[in-house]
Amino acid sequence: MIKISPFRAVRPTRDKVHLVASRSYVSYTPAALSRKLTENPFSFIHIINPEFGKERKSRKNSPERFQKVREKYLSFLQDGILKKDEKDSFYLYEQKTPEAAFTGIICGVSTQDYREGRIKKHEQTLTSREALFCSYLDICGFNAEPVLLTYRENLAGLEALFASVKIERPEYEFTTTDKVLHRVWLIESDEDLKLIKDRLSKVSCLYIADGHHRMASSALLSEKR
Repeated sequence: MIKISPFRAVRPTRDKVHLVASRSYVSYTPAALSRKLTENPFSFIHIINPEFGKERKSRKNSPERFQKVREKYLSFLQDGILKKDEKDSFYLYEQKTPEAAFTGIICGVSTQDYREGRIKKHEQTLTSREALFCSYLDICGFNAEPVLLTYRENLAGLEALFASVKIERPEYEFTTTDKVLHRVWLIESDEDLKLIKDRLSKVSCLYIADGHHRMASSALLSEKR
């Protein structure tokens, strides 16, 4: 039986989400990255590159660098760019391209399910990268990039629930420069939270589509704690 859980996300305010959101750090050219950091003080990339514009910088992937990431993250919270939700929620997330639409939920999963083989992997992970990501999570205290999981079963009731949620105004709705429309809805009612947990508990296993090292490092950190 798969265990999932709602949680209280730390996320951008509605008026700034399109400014905070970014692609993967490594997908930008140096020139594009410099321009984004110079022109947009709200970009999340400022958090993961907290020493932009400084002559003296800490060593890459060092505890000192991770601590600076942590401090920048806290400054975004203090300045009200990010906020923490007051209630546990599932987050219904839709990406829509000119060709297709994709829907999923952002939730917590169990590292025990991973260790016991109910969350299945198809790639081997590097011990050194697991340890590095574990150190990052331990010091920074947040995980900004989710693990992408999928399952085989058709779950009665979930599609109908998601369709009813999508009738409401999204919490977020914006298009990025790669022509992808992003929409997010909060699922907060106790009845809906229970339905989602009950339906997904019937899934025999989950499969990692992307994020093997993120999953492995989260499991490693849970063991250490």
